Amino acid sequence: MSNPVTILAPIKLAQGVTEADLLAASNTFQKEFVDQEACILRRELVKKSDTEYLDIVQFTDEKSVYDIMEKEQSHPVCQAFFALMSFTEEELATPMPIYQSLSSHPA
Repeated sequence: MSNPVTILAPIKLAQGVTEADLLAASNTFQKEFVDQEACILRRELVKKSDTEYLDIVQFTDEKSVYDIMEKEQSHPVCQAFFALMSFTEEELATPMPIYQSLSSHPA
């Protein structure tokens, strides 16, 4: 059995998008996509600044990350969520780092 993996997906809001817009789209993304995917163990949206956020997502394994990223490309709810974000060409071309869990401790 492989260890869970985590991705840290940076979010920068597109021009004119508010935190309220992001939260609404994030909730829809969670309910209509993430909650339907058994390979996603945990997701947390955290704030860095008024325009920068981080989506922390833990998956059962590394293969699942790639499977989900493929599904996101054609899913309308995912596309609506991503449309609120601003990405540079370099960011789009750079693979997202995947972090493997070594140990986990309950709070």
